[in-house]
Parts: sequence; C-alpha cells; structure tokens
Amino acid sequence: RIGSKRTAPFAALVGAAGSAVCLGGAVARSVGLLVVGTLLQGVLLRYVFVLRFDASMTTPVSIRARATSFVICGAAVSGVLARELTLAGRALLQWPFAGCYVFLLAMSV
Repeated sequence: RIGSKRTAPFAALVGAAGSAVCLGGAVARSVGLLVVGTLLQGVLLRYVFVLRFDASMTTPVSIRARATSFVICGAAVSGVLARELTLAGRALLQWPFAGCYVFLLAMSV
C-alpha cells in the first residue's frame, strides 16, 4: 500500500494539471480539452473523497471524531467557497468561465 502521505502531492499535481487543461479548453473553446481536464481533476476528487476515511483510520482514538469533523467541515467550507469563486470568475477573463478555472487551479495547489 502506498499510503495517503505519498498520494496527496500526486493528486494535487494531477488536479492542478486538470485545471490548467480545462483553462486551455475554455480559452480554445474545445470540449475535448474540457473533458480531458475534468478527467484529470477526478483524480484529485477521488483523493478528497477518501480523505475523511484516512482521517478516521490514521488518528489516535482520542481525537478521531475531531479529526473527521475537521475534514468534513473543510469540505463544506470549500464547497461554499468554490461556488462564490465560480460566480466571481465567470467574467474575470475575456473568455466565458475561464476565470473559474484560474481560481480552481489556485485552489488545487
């Protein structure tokens, strides 16, 4: 088993690459690039979804509930933040929705 400490940087790198590919797809108006970029972002999302289970399995029993709560709270906050950044990024650049991917790229790193 590789472990989550080794896979986290890889997942963040692939997710950031996916955001960059999506940004290129938005600028070039290419659906194919958007599909490939979204597929790459799925690698990061898979890691994020498993993160709450890693928090409960790798922490001591005395703080297990608190660690899981922090992970779930962070996911909720990032969901609200992502929505607001999407609304702010829609018209940030001259290409429609390209600014959203700039913010997503910044959040991936």
